Amino acid sequence: MPYELCRHIKSNGRRCESPALREKSWCFYHERLHTRHRYIREAKATLPDTSLRIPSLEDPESIQIGLSLVVEALATGRLDDKRASVLIRGLQAASRNVAHVINSPYYKEVVREFTPTLDGLALAPAKKRDAPITDTIANNIAAALFQE
Repeated sequence: MPYELCRHIKSNGRRCESPALREKSWCFYHERLHTRHRYIREAKATLPDTSLRIPSLEDPESIQIGLSLVVEALATGRLDDKRASVLIRGLQAASRNVAHVINSPYYKEVVREFTPTLDGLALAPAKKRDAPITDTIANNIAAALFQE
């Protein structure tokens, strides 16, 4: 049975390949991530814009972007030394963690078009994947067991 794939686009241009939640555009992780970020954006809309828009730290490219944003904000006086130090330590921790994840972009996997959402986010094109045969067999076995 085919299922939709998550439409989140990572900083390196690749789409998330996890199954999307039913009737949603994103997988469980990215649905929660975008919901949290939406609440943060709405809360910050009432405050002066002194924040940095650091991307989700899910790949080496997003960590590099985050580091560049922190250094730029520090250099232009928008960020104090103490806060910059804390953010850089967080980026270092993310860098150590992401080293265990393989995320090298392959040119055929990079998203080449997207659909903007009302929130200003980018959605990768809709894409379906067939469920692995083992899932189908497992579902059939489970259905047979519950019918007894």
